Amino acid sequence: QGTPRPAGLGRRRVVSVQPVSAMPFEVLPPFPPGDPRWGELAFLRMGPPDDRVWRRMDKFGTRCRRLGTYESPLAFAFVYLSRGLKPVQPLLPDGTPDPAVAPSVSFSEFHLALFEEAKHWMRRGSRRAGVIAPRGAGKSTLMYQDLPLWALAHGHRNYFIGYAHSNDQAVKMLDKLRRHLVHNKLLLFDFPELRIPKGGRNNSQEVETESGRSFTTSGIDKIS
Repeated sequence: QGTPRPAGLGRRRVVSVQPVSAMPFEVLPPFPPGDPRWGELAFLRMGPPDDRVWRRMDKFGTRCRRLGTYESPLAFAFVYLSRGLKPVQPLLPDGTPDPAVAPSVSFSEFHLALFEEAKHWMRRGSRRAGVIAPRGAGKSTLMYQDLPLWALAHGHRNYFIGYAHSNDQAVKMLDKLRRHLVHNKLLLFDFPELRIPKGGRNNSQEVETESGRSFTTSGIDKIS
């Protein structure tokens, strides 16, 4: 059975948060008209253009973001991890940027397939999936950061373990995830339970949140 929808906001700490309007861009992926994935991002259009509900730093903004990303790792990546997304500026035939067309976030079919695969994590039970993609395709960013953060934040999964070719690589990738649990102010404003508690497990191989959810990593060279 899937995890229940969040019923309420609960108690949140008061923290100093940079306004969401200061995020680097507000551009939506160029999905074809009628594409069902537009439905996952519909909440981003709530409110007038100069006062989008999802950008508000109050309980309504938090509820909008939490509910809007609960079943959508795609929306979660756009809202909380947008600094890691690259807006693409369409080019003219001569290779220069087209000033008449606004840049937009571009996801390949590979990325979208991974977002869809992660939705299976909302249901209990085992599942196997193999992913093959070239270097630079974003495998580590999605599988070691974006998708685990989405599942841990919403309680779809309580534990992740990730392996890399070498332990040094594994440690570096875990550090990238850890930085969001320390420095991602919007994420921690909406999900204070993702903070790393004092005295909790927090080392080169593992990080544990206040909610008890954790991510462990290792290199194949360390366990072989």
